[in-house]
Amino acid sequence: MNAPPPGMEDAVRLHQAGRLAEAERGYRAILAAHPDYADGFHLLGVLALQTDRPDEAMTLIGRALELTPGHPIYLGNLATAHLEKNDAATAIALYRRALAAAPDHDEARYNLGNALRQSGDFVQAAEAYRAVAARLPGHLPARNNYALCLAEAGRLDEAIASLEATLAAGPDWPPTRHNLARLLQQAGRIEDAIVQYDEAIRRRPDDPTALNARGTALLAVGRTAEAERDFRAALAIDPKHIDARVNLGTLRQGEGRLADAEAAYRDALALDANSASAHMNLGSVLSALGRHGEALAEIDQALALRPNHADSWHNRGQVLKNAGQVEAAIEAFDRALALAPDHLEARFARAVASLLLGRFAAGWRDYAARRAVRETAARFHRDVLPADLSGRHVVVERDQGLGDELVFLRFAPALAWRGARVTYLTDARLVAMLTRAGIVARVLQQAADPGPHDLRLAVGDLPYLLGIGGGDAPPPAVAIPAIASREAALARRLADFGPGPHLAVTWRAGTRGDMTSFFKQAPLDGLALALRESNATLVAVQRQPEPGEVESFARSVDRPVLDLTPLNDDLEDMLALMGLVDDYVCVSNTNVHLRAARGRVSRVLVPNPPEFRWMARGTESPWFPGTRVYRQGVDGGWQAALDALARDLRTDRQG
Repeated sequence: MNAPPPGMEDAVRLHQAGRLAEAERGYRAILAAHPDYADGFHLLGVLALQTDRPDEAMTLIGRALELTPGHPIYLGNLATAHLEKNDAATAIALYRRALAAAPDHDEARYNLGNALRQSGDFVQAAEAYRAVAARLPGHLPARNNYALCLAEAGRLDEAIASLEATLAAGPDWPPTRHNLARLLQQAGRIEDAIVQYDEAIRRRPDDPTALNARGTALLAVGRTAEAERDFRAALAIDPKHIDARVNLGTLRQGEGRLADAEAAYRDALALDANSASAHMNLGSVLSALGRHGEALAEIDQALALRPNHADSWHNRGQVLKNAGQVEAAIEAFDRALALAPDHLEARFARAVASLLLGRFAAGWRDYAARRAVRETAARFHRDVLPADLSGRHVVVERDQGLGDELVFLRFAPALAWRGARVTYLTDARLVAMLTRAGIVARVLQQAADPGPHDLRLAVGDLPYLLGIGGGDAPPPAVAIPAIASREAALARRLADFGPGPHLAVTWRAGTRGDMTSFFKQAPLDGLALALRESNATLVAVQRQPEPGEVESFARSVDRPVLDLTPLNDDLEDMLALMGLVDDYVCVSNTNVHLRAARGRVSRVLVPNPPEFRWMARGTESPWFPGTRVYRQGVDGGWQAALDALARDLRTDRQG
């Protein structure tokens, strides 16, 4: 039929005006009178697609194509219906047929990019968007999606440059600036991202999405008060902004306010029970509260909503690890990495889980993904070293905290055994101590110029670089002698305070609310009660105790306590003290490593989940032979560990 049938123009006008129910009645009346009118079936199919009826749309547009085979517009809209049903493969084939029939069909090419992107073919998707933008320079969605596909294909710098060029060419379309800020944040250029968010918010101060996004960037650099301000501002504008509620929960969780974080996530779910991110984060906080069964249920709900979401599989692994199911955790991390091979957090989490089980070869390989070297990795050699390093100058550089540094220094002598001349770059506080230890040829401050060298290594990479395997026991701790004069002075202080044996105590380590490191704390009252079973003279060596905390501890243990907490500011004094005291009860901290460097053992209260050096289970770790381990329960309880400590102290006293 060449001319539209009567009533068609009126139905189209109703459709264009958004009066969809009236338009649908009009189309159906026309088709009842003209059952072979292809465009009627097509437009009714488009309307069905607009009203979230993709199956009906496919039937209707399919009928239009039977009547007019190969029509490019019909093919394109049928492809879009398939895309709505997450059938990207069929959609891609249909868009390609539409373009074969009409190469200048820019809408089909743009939507082909959408289908390719949904299928995970970011390179071809970027090419489709680029072609549209080349023909239509003002097509800002195509220019934006081109950049986003570059980023998803791992070409982050090109993506950022593309969006910067789009902004420079104008106009200042809000999604362009927002996407630029997001990619800058993804690239670790947080301050640059904040500048872009600031400008976006200056132009649109009532945009809750931009406020929420800036809050995430501020949170990433520790500006928590400002981040909370932005999350709350976003919620004031849009109380149903799910992401802002979830991010407020993340902030609370980072501060250690777990009950408040749980409440924030539950508020988000009350608004949208299908928020996968709220389920995922609620699972994380429930696990931190020791409620691992509830946590797994929430994570599994997130995965039911997003089965191929790598972050959710990563979080499932973390929950399983927290619940003591380390083998199952590794399987979850494997799933995350199968979906996102560059998921560094999942790779590092798998490293820790493997090391906890003594699977050292696999663990050290994945340990290269640790956060400490992500921005500096390019300057280090990261391939397995040859067996013969004769005549080569190897520079080894610290890359983590003092405790980890002292752990990994155990592997440094192996470089000299292979013939290398080793220069070690370290924290200024360790230079003199490691020079006395004599484990490498030269020790310098980290900022010093080591001169010409053949290889530069990160100390945390040494086990992998040296090919340490699953059957290899960890080498012993580096032996570090104390300064004799300091040791003598401290021996006098101990003797003046009270007779031996002397027992040192640390009950807390790490920084509360720092999500990048372990925060470890044993209940002080319960610890004091256990220590009453010892007849030793007690010495407090807690770093940065809270005001009145040592005095409160002394009252709880019901005896005087020598306060040597200021010695934490001088590693030389602490090294000397750790060799002098007869026993040390503590959570894991730098002093444990200093005590091991003096050849002494400790009694370590290990929080759940444990750091890798304390292994997944057992009362002793191969990293610290002879040191007794007392483990917090997977439910968060300390009583069993403190009871075991009390029994051991009582037995030692009686023996």
